[in-house]
Amino acid sequence: MKEMVMYYNTQNPAKARLVKETVARLGIRIRDILPEQVNETVGALAGIKEAETYSETGWNEFQFRPVIQDEVLIFYNFSEERLDELLRELRKIHASVALKAVITPTNCSWRFWQLYAEIKKEHEEMTRQIKAEHPSV
Repeated sequence: MKEMVMYYNTQNPAKARLVKETVARLGIRIRDILPEQVNETVGALAGIKEAETYSETGWNEFQFRPVIQDEVLIFYNFSEERLDELLRELRKIHASVALKAVITPTNCSWRFWQLYAEIKKEHEEMTRQIKAEHPSV
């Protein structure tokens, strides 16, 4: 399967356009994740056939759809070099995204909102550690 980026952005259409143009210029497939898809598994969103799928109607346990206002990038089927290239290009045009993840066998079965919550928590912890080690940053 070809490299793919899944992108969640509901707040900044101008930045979304920059990100999508950069991804497309590098020949990478991109897929938008919509607010109504946050209960689907990451693997299902990526089109991984073996991934467990939860449609909105099949997810009745809580009828839970969190509101996510942060941008999120999820990468699938990337080599380390290609991922570095994409991230470098996004930084060049000032379109970096703070919350990022690579699909793994572990998180493939997580719902999008679960992966979002985990990477947000990790990002906040890393930011806290950096500020503690470098107070002037």
